[in-house]
Amino acid sequence: MTEILTHLAGRPVIVGSGLAGLIAALTLSPAPSVIVTRSALGTETSSAWAQGGIAAALGADDDAGLHLADTLAAGDGLCDVGAAESIVADAADTIAALQRFGVRFDRDGAGGLALGLEAAHSRRRIVHAEGDGSGAAIIRALAAAVLADPAIKVIEGAEARRLSIATMSFEEMDRNFDGVISRFEYQDSLR
Repeated sequence: MTEILTHLAGRPVIVGSGLAGLIAALTLSPAPSVIVTRSALGTETSSAWAQGGIAAALGADDDAGLHLADTLAAGDGLCDVGAAESIVADAADTIAALQRFGVRFDRDGAGGLALGLEAAHSRRRIVHAEGDGSGAAIIRALAAAVLADPAIKVIEGAEARRLSIATMSFEEMDRNFDGVISRFEYQDSLR
């Protein structure tokens, strides 16, 4: 195991193979990374249990502003407005990225994305993959994309018990990882 770890030195290590871990590795690629997961890739993750769809302003009669208004109204004062604004503004690009990674969202009769109307949304903007099996379908597609990517090394059957943090400024990380974390707003020290 030491030989394997020595060979992988210097790569970002992603602990876990749920939605966040898989997306992190795929986003870093073609830069090399390592996923460490206790079980088989994409299994034992709560992401696979998600049954709902993903909301994104994708319809011709919709936009991020309308999506934000619906989100804030449904949140009834509990939403962080800045966070909600950022999330809904990126939603359409996120759906496109998931499609590029191989996620096959449900389609309507004309071949476009099937947009559902749910909950407090005033427009049809909910996309699903395999109906109410969206979480499992998304995880399967992302796991397949990770396994097909030669820049990503997967170590299954390993558990992270301790993290060692190298001293590196966020500016250095941003340079070293090609802008992947450029949206991260650092406010407090990690120490």
